[in-house]
Amino acid sequence: MKNSTKLLGKRTRLFNIVLQVLSKVNRGTSLAGLSAIIIKQIKLLAALVMHTTTGRYQGMSGGSLVIVIAVLLYFLAPIDLIPDILPGVGYLDDITLIGWLFNTLSKELDIFDVWLKAYRRTEELDFEEVEVT
Repeated sequence: MKNSTKLLGKRTRLFNIVLQVLSKVNRGTSLAGLSAIIIKQIKLLAALVMHTTTGRYQGMSGGSLVIVIAVLLYFLAPIDLIPDILPGVGYLDDITLIGWLFNTLSKELDIFDVWLKAYRRTEELDFEEVEVT
């Protein structure tokens, strides 16, 4: 938790963590046991950190953001409670922690998910409305 708190003001380091998380999820081979729902949740957490860090999204409390960063750091750690290299069980602790996070912060994450969908629609509209002369 202490490391996550230190990272709050370090935007470049947070972006790097998010990129590492997305890279790990997108590699896929080592995460074959994870369901699509868990992968979607991890991507939502990464998007939350990115949009909060850039200031686009301001609905997440600082304490909640620290918890999200801590969970992402745990997810990245190759050696944790149950090492990720163990086939079939290596991600049980990660899945459990992500599930706990989504239960604990469910309201905040649901609100962010709605915001993110609206934000993406707005981005698409802005792009489509640009007229080339």
